[in-house]
Amino acid sequence: MNPSSKPSRVLFISSEMLGWSEYATQLEAALSAHEGINCTVLRLEPSKLLRLISRRHARVGSVDVLRRVDPIAAYQSVFGREIRRMILAEEPDVVHVAAHWPAGAMLSLPHPRPPFSLSLDATRAMPLQPGRSHNWRKAEITREAALVQAAHHVFPMSSTVRQSLVEDLGVAEDRITVLPPSVPDIVWPPAAHPANTPAQIVFVGNDLERKGAYRLAEWVSGPLAGLCHLHIYSGENGASFSQQNVTFHGRVPHDELLTDILPSMD
Repeated sequence: MNPSSKPSRVLFISSEMLGWSEYATQLEAALSAHEGINCTVLRLEPSKLLRLISRRHARVGSVDVLRRVDPIAAYQSVFGREIRRMILAEEPDVVHVAAHWPAGAMLSLPHPRPPFSLSLDATRAMPLQPGRSHNWRKAEITREAALVQAAHHVFPMSSTVRQSLVEDLGVAEDRITVLPPSVPDIVWPPAAHPANTPAQIVFVGNDLERKGAYRLAEWVSGPLAGLCHLHIYSGENGASFSQQNVTFHGRVPHDELLTDILPSMD
């Protein structure tokens, strides 16, 4: 970087929902350590009202008559005022939004607006469970398509999301970079377990049914019995896990997970 040049001003808008909060912590640390970037972070926690009235990805296969509001439209309107106020006050060179729905606020900014990029883990056109379709209306998918097409770059978390962005939402391939979820650069030694002992397998996450924890527990206690032991770490209630070779541990601090638990697993 030229010493006389000014650092790029980046506004990072973070959704404080689910795993996006940890994503924000890691990205904020990386941006803050970069000498060529002056980063401002807006940690955005949706209001209780918005959570109550907004439609969600997780309502797969059902018709929710109470949640009628498209969150992208909500942020494009009244719920995006704080984002637009911050952008106008900070005058950033670029805005990055994770996850992507709050970026709807960008669409209501007057031109010229700053370029913005998005991170996302799913699109509305993707079924989130095998054999089941999404529950988004055509107009809501069209609205999401308009948002991702307006972004200067899009960072999906998997090649599956990338494919949906191209085929379902019409995003140009040269404006997409797959960026999987990551953890800090930690060197983990091989797990030290006695020979001929069951492999130790770990599952980390919430939304246990949708993410397959119950199916995994059935495999470990059924066809894989005796070959491995499953450890489940989750903030959800694990009272229903009573299978052999399955241990439910509950929620643990993120640092403990990275430094103590994951290195001990196979």
